[in-house]
Amino acid sequence: MADIYLQLNGEQKGPFPAEQVRAMLASGEITPDTLAWREGMGEWSRVATLLGPPPPPAPGALPPLPPPAPVQKGMSGWVIALIVGACLLVFCLPCCCGVALGPITNGIKKAKEAAALQESHAIGLAMFAYANDHNGHYPDAGEAPASGSVLTLGNVSSGATTSTEVFQKLLDEKYVTDPAIFYFTMPGKTRPVAGIRLTADNVCFDVTAGLTTSSPSGIPLVYPTGYTLDFGHQISVTRDGTLPFDGFIAFHTGGMAKYTKVPLGDSTTIATVDAAAAGSLRQLKP
Repeated sequence: MADIYLQLNGEQKGPFPAEQVRAMLASGEITPDTLAWREGMGEWSRVATLLGPPPPPAPGALPPLPPPAPVQKGMSGWVIALIVGACLLVFCLPCCCGVALGPITNGIKKAKEAAALQESHAIGLAMFAYANDHNGHYPDAGEAPASGSVLTLGNVSSGATTSTEVFQKLLDEKYVTDPAIFYFTMPGKTRPVAGIRLTADNVCFDVTAGLTTSSPSGIPLVYPTGYTLDFGHQISVTRDGTLPFDGFIAFHTGGMAKYTKVPLGDSTTIATVDAAAAGSLRQLKP
C-alpha cells in the first residue's frame, strides 16, 4: 500500500506508512474522520475509509486498545465551583467579620472584666487574712524595722510606696502562693513567674494606703490599675483609658466586690468619708 498523506491542523503532512497511520489512529493522535490521501485517489477521504477495517490479530495476540476519548476543552464543573466559592469567600468574608467582630470584642471585654473581678476579690481576701493576723493592719511595703513593730497601710508615714511592694509581702508571707493573681491581660504588662520577685510590669492592681479593718466600708481597697482616685471628702474615680474593659472593679473594705461603669474621662463618686479619714488616704500604684 502506498504511503498516506494527512491533513493535520489545516496543513498537509506526510507521507506516512499505513502502519504508522494505524498507530496514530490507535493512540488518538488522529481520528477516523481525519482527511487522508494517497497516490491514485481523485480526492481526499476519511482515514477510516482509506485504511479500511484493521487486519485480524494474529492468533493468540491481544486486540488493539480503543482510541482514548477526546479531551474536552474548558474547565470542569468542580474547578468552576471552586473558583466561584473562592470569589464568594473573598467578597463575603469581610462582611461576615464586620458583623461578628462586635460581639466577639464585647465577649473578650466581659471575660477580662470577670477575670479582674475574681482576682481583685482573691487579693482582697488575702489582704483581710493578713490584717486579721496583724491587729487589723494591712501589709505595708518593705520589711519590719529592727524593733519588730509592724509597718501597716494604716500608718501612712510608715513608708509604703507601691502596690507591687505590698503584693510582694503577701507572697513572701505565704498569704498568696500564685503571683499570677496580680496580673491579667493588659497593655504594657507581663505575666509574673513564680519564684521571681514582682516588678511593676507584673502588677495590674493598685492599693489604697491609709486603711485599717476599722476604716469606713465602701472605700476601695484593691482595684485594677488604670484609674485615678481623688481622696477628698468624697472619693471619686476617673478612668485613665489604659484598661482593656470599661468600668471600675474594686474589692472594698466592706468586703464586697463591686462594679460601677465609669466611661472614659468621666468621674464617678464611689465613697464618702469624713475629712480626717480622707486626709490619711492615698493611692499606691504599681
